[in-house]
Amino acid sequence: MPPTPVATSAPGKVFFAGGYLVLDRAYTALVFGLNARIHVHVAEWREGSVESTRTILVQSPQFRDAKWLYTVDRSSSGSKSVAVKQVQDHDTYTKSANKFIETTLLYVLTYLSYTSTDIDTAVKVTILADDDYYSQSSSSSLTEQPSSGNKRFTDFGVSLSDAHKTGLGSSAALTTALAASLAAFYSREHAADSLPLTTIHNLAQAAHCAAQGKVGSGFDVATAVYGSCLYRRFTPAVLEKVGEPGSGGFGDRLRLCIEDLDPDQKWDVEVASQAVQVPESLLLAMCDVDCGSETPGMVRNLLKWRKENAEDANGLWTALQQGTEDICTELTRLSKAEGELKHDFSRLSNIIQANRRLVREMSAKSKVPVEPEVMTELLDFCTSLPGVVGGVCPGAGGYDAVALLVRNDAATVEQLAAALEGWKSQGEQAGAIGKVRLLGVKQDQTGVKKEEAGVDTQPLAPASSTPKPQAEDEQLPAPAPVEMTEMRARGLELRSAPTLEDQPPVASGPTRTDTATALVQAEHAASQPPPLPSSVFLPPAAADPAPAARDRAASTAIGPSTDSPVVPLKDELVAKGPTLVITLLLTSGARHPFKLDGKYLQKRNVEVEESNPYNLSVYKLKELILREWREEWESKPASPSSIRLISFGKLLDDKAALKDARLSDDSANVLHMTIKPQDFVEEDDGGKAAKASFATASHTQQRSPGCRCVIL
Repeated sequence: MPPTPVATSAPGKVFFAGGYLVLDRAYTALVFGLNARIHVHVAEWREGSVESTRTILVQSPQFRDAKWLYTVDRSSSGSKSVAVKQVQDHDTYTKSANKFIETTLLYVLTYLSYTSTDIDTAVKVTILADDDYYSQSSSSSLTEQPSSGNKRFTDFGVSLSDAHKTGLGSSAALTTALAASLAAFYSREHAADSLPLTTIHNLAQAAHCAAQGKVGSGFDVATAVYGSCLYRRFTPAVLEKVGEPGSGGFGDRLRLCIEDLDPDQKWDVEVASQAVQVPESLLLAMCDVDCGSETPGMVRNLLKWRKENAEDANGLWTALQQGTEDICTELTRLSKAEGELKHDFSRLSNIIQANRRLVREMSAKSKVPVEPEVMTELLDFCTSLPGVVGGVCPGAGGYDAVALLVRNDAATVEQLAAALEGWKSQGEQAGAIGKVRLLGVKQDQTGVKKEEAGVDTQPLAPASSTPKPQAEDEQLPAPAPVEMTEMRARGLELRSAPTLEDQPPVASGPTRTDTATALVQAEHAASQPPPLPSSVFLPPAAADPAPAARDRAASTAIGPSTDSPVVPLKDELVAKGPTLVITLLLTSGARHPFKLDGKYLQKRNVEVEESNPYNLSVYKLKELILREWREEWESKPASPSSIRLISFGKLLDDKAALKDARLSDDSANVLHMTIKPQDFVEEDDGGKAAKASFATASHTQQRSPGCRCVIL
């Protein structure tokens, strides 16, 4: 009997209160789940079978060139080792890597090799996103959901790299839904409907951490699994024993981590879903601002300020924590008294306003624009409108968006949308943000849930991403909608989440090793910070968010630290041949662009086949880095061999060619760079420095030389 198709969906999120505080386990955060969801459908793919390997096709038909093919190999030695490799030599499939998809496949299949009797079935995975995850372009085609209940999805008409995200946590929702669907599809020991949410949470955290290359607070994945919640982060030290994929014993360590079987490293995450209750008379509204913030730099700078001004900062954070708890308490009071009150939201409004004053004080003292002046102007304008109770700059703040609590009636929402249409800043920062629009999302208590799979999704008809000219009164033909036939929600059937009081601590997976926390790690080894909001759905090859503005004046040597990856222009690629752009990510959190092309290689007298930087060996790249060593970096190592470069969580072999590392040719490639300690001895100065994030406790001297980036 063929396996039954499976479909699941997971929600996006909005971080309403507790931004920055969530990085420290002493504090909690209020996160709302949203009704904007990522949907994943998994079914058997018979035409995908080949002789010696299993195959997985992953497609996202809302985008151009979004079809990835992977082979899955299991160890023939009797171990549980699993290898997932992207097929890149076939014109039919996308050649650029997709870290979130590939890493999730690897981690889930590795874990399932211990719990499932069969992970060999070739499958086809279809991923679809609700409209509000992406800003609509002129080539997008919006279609209404038909009365039959079949869900229709938008053809965005662009490639993933050209899609404009709205920052609702798409990567966490994607990872969660994909992990849940794969686990349910391959499970043979019990019905898919009884899969424990803790397992899904742990798998999603594991994959998301590894894909992002850093350990964040995990609030986004927790919300994708459990829905709206009051969240306290886990201790990152729990994740250190998992190790790198492919290293000896990786699967065993991953299973122990997922199932929380290590008595010395128990999971301590707290997800209190019942603590967040939004009354039906209130609605969460999100306003998309056509702009963006450099979140990693903001996080580093604010944490640096906190470290240098501990007494002042801790006083503010204590007050902000009280504000978060007060918001939850008042929302719960309003929910329980629904129908008995005359919709008096004045107390809630006052609490939100008080929290905003504290945030502005923190912004001023740290010189980090958590609530910039122009966003203060926008929020003040919104809260002056009838029916708007209060609002915040969600998450890490900045210029990205505003989240509002408003009366749940059509007149209020329509008036708000109309007012925002014509709003323009009158202040000095008027040019800092673009058009403001009201998104069609609202809060949703439900986390990941099973959907009715029915039959597979229907493919999109080919559509051009560029609208063709038309007469003034002529409308463009709409691209064919994508349908997930019979994918109607039937409630949460993956076992309802236990309350915080009676559930065991939820676990997480391996470390997302990035670095912006070198600033805090020295001070809080047990509560290592910070998350970079993971709002990337099916990202291109780079680990960073979508490539930043392309820089024509990119240096041919290693540039100064920047939060924006330098990306080669298409016309430069044509004029100068292949160009390799690297972002070197140091343990200090600094990111340095390094561009290599034919001109650079000629200038440095580097002989390489076809003057193609991708033909360089990893060792030669290390030699070039050593030649370009910047003064502000740590002491220059004696030889290139002391430099370690890590990509996709894998240590690059000196003898390997860069072309074998599957680096992207159209976006910056993030390489973690660390310096090999003398005699491979880890320093331990009282817990002030993070251990190698993928170390194994029992093999400290023989362990895989994993990324030593400070855990974020």
